[in-house]
Amino acid sequence: MIKRKKRNIFIGAVIICVIAVITATTLLNNKPDTGKNIKISIKENQDFSTKELVVLSDTELKETYNAKTIKKTYYGKYILFYETEEATENAYNSFKNDTSIRDVYIEKSAELLDTQLLTIKQYLLHDDTAFEGWGIYAMGLNETQNIINEKEQKEDVVVAVIDSGFDLSLDILQEQNLLGRIDSNYINIIDGSKNIADDTIAYGTTEVEGHGTHVGAIILDGTPDNVKIMPIKIDDQDLVSERNRNGIGDTAVIEAIQYAIEKDVDIINISLALSTGHERLEAVINEAINNNIVIVAAIGNDNREVIAYPARYNNIIAVSALTTNKITLEDNNGKLKIADPYDLIRAKESTIDNLSLAYFSNYGNRVDFTAPGDVILSLVPHNSYLINVPIMGGTSQAAPHMASAVATIKSYNKNWTNDEIYEILEYYAEDLGETGKDKYYGNGMVSFKSFEECTCGCEECKEIYCSGCTCNDCLYGNTANLDYIRVTTMPNKTKYVEGQVFDNEGMVVTAYYDDGSSREITTYTYSPIGILQTTDTEVIVTYKAKQDTINIEVEELKIESVVLTKEPDKVVYDEGEYFDPTGMEITITFNNGNVIELKDENLSALTNSAVVDQETTYIHIEMTMEIQGASYDVEVDVPITVSSAEINTNTNTTTNTNTNTSTNTTTNTNTNTNTNTTTNTTTNTNTNTSTNT
Repeated sequence: MIKRKKRNIFIGAVIICVIAVITATTLLNNKPDTGKNIKISIKENQDFSTKELVVLSDTELKETYNAKTIKKTYYGKYILFYETEEATENAYNSFKNDTSIRDVYIEKSAELLDTQLLTIKQYLLHDDTAFEGWGIYAMGLNETQNIINEKEQKEDVVVAVIDSGFDLSLDILQEQNLLGRIDSNYINIIDGSKNIADDTIAYGTTEVEGHGTHVGAIILDGTPDNVKIMPIKIDDQDLVSERNRNGIGDTAVIEAIQYAIEKDVDIINISLALSTGHERLEAVINEAINNNIVIVAAIGNDNREVIAYPARYNNIIAVSALTTNKITLEDNNGKLKIADPYDLIRAKESTIDNLSLAYFSNYGNRVDFTAPGDVILSLVPHNSYLINVPIMGGTSQAAPHMASAVATIKSYNKNWTNDEIYEILEYYAEDLGETGKDKYYGNGMVSFKSFEECTCGCEECKEIYCSGCTCNDCLYGNTANLDYIRVTTMPNKTKYVEGQVFDNEGMVVTAYYDDGSSREITTYTYSPIGILQTTDTEVIVTYKAKQDTINIEVEELKIESVVLTKEPDKVVYDEGEYFDPTGMEITITFNNGNVIELKDENLSALTNSAVVDQETTYIHIEMTMEIQGASYDVEVDVPITVSSAEINTNTNTTTNTNTNTSTNTTTNTNTNTNTNTTTNTTTNTNTNTSTNT
């Protein structure tokens, strides 16, 4: 018996993941057929649900690939809107292959972080007691205000408020001489104009809310008169209908930070959350930090253990929100109601014992500090539906309280570094919850209650704090100098794959002083902060010019598995048919966890690329993937069954009929007479029919 060797059909392919293109050459019986090249697109693991793209081009954009709406940003980026996710993805792939385009990426959404709004009983208070934000008093910011305002010489401190705008037409701004505390560089970053009207429509309504005005006014309320706010409007109401929730995208946030850097602000307040972090956002934040700008950000209002971006980044002051038990809330047809308006006055007397984490506040190990954020009274636009009761709650309101504390400190010395500012905040923080830093309250709530300036006269002492002062009568008594730092607990992850970034989660850094004391620090920096390469073997941790290093391993990017996760719809062929990949799915997994899925729409160009014969038992596909200049070989087999084209039919019919009949009769008579009768009958019938075709 002769065994014939089973043959396979070989399909070679090259995948360039950067631009997501496969080039496939088909070979039959290990020999090239017509040698044609086939290009197909790979579906990248991207979320196109926002239906927005951001395009960077050095020249005027000539092709939009069927965008329905186009916006050009302050810094010249193009934001394009599409009807469907499929149209967005098609445009994305087209821009990727367009050599005139410098870059293209998916626009992400941002969310303003206020909670369900509250109502209070509407009646007049028959006394002269004014309603004021209780958080300012709980933190003692009213005391530092009075002390600093009495100083004749003060440097301006500018807080950029990146938000939905600010209503400059409010009468109270004129009445209380607050217009002079609006920095003249305020801007609408969407169109570059001076129109910063806070016309945000409250989610789920058709009414103006006023988030940015509310946030900015908290800072005006909590800081001395040398502190100015610079509103940067990032909300584009023209785009509300284009977006699911509001008119904010992360490109506007990034450009607002960039603008704040250019205008040399001292502090940036960000009371919003981005859907995700990415290198562009992290890069502009690092630039701000390197320019000695303190960034304060809200952490989110989902009541869960997660820190929203950008607060999640290491060098940003992340703030959770506090509530006070001096305010009693009641349910009023699904909305919270303040039972007694006088609670707003009583709440100003809140101490640490009255405070706890607000029911809505997120939490996590990245929380730096906590601040009042629930039932906060502030200003809103004149046309806001909250104009009579301008109360909001959220980590959005906690962040400007913290920004006010930072501005207070900077009022004494604008040149203090971010590390020094953080150290001072720690000094004034009152501990809540577990002893020491915890995931709910961070280092605690900064409080300047009973604040008094130090008058020791030492050059190192800046009245509100000093480090290394040599005066015996210094109020702070801190004469220790930083000696060295150590990474006392390694991060959770020290092994990486090239293309990943270093994660400091779990890492503890401790500062040691020359008086023998030590403390954990969180405002350290580290490098590298970008994509890791196999040549990276250590991470350098820096705090106040002191350094320590930790060792890491960066493994070469490799393909871990190639799996035919779904066979084609058609696996049975007649000889001479073309291979059809419809329905086929191939999953390629890398050792960094990334996955590339080649599905039906990605592999459709392989249709008619190979002819099968009766001896074909599988299609063998080979691919060489090129990622960041390195090549990776991929192979996968697709089993099939092929019917022969030769026709051979045999029919055998046999009919046998056999009839056998036998009769025997015997008669014996014995009466003096002998009679003998015998009868035999036999019948045989044979029928044989044979048919061969």
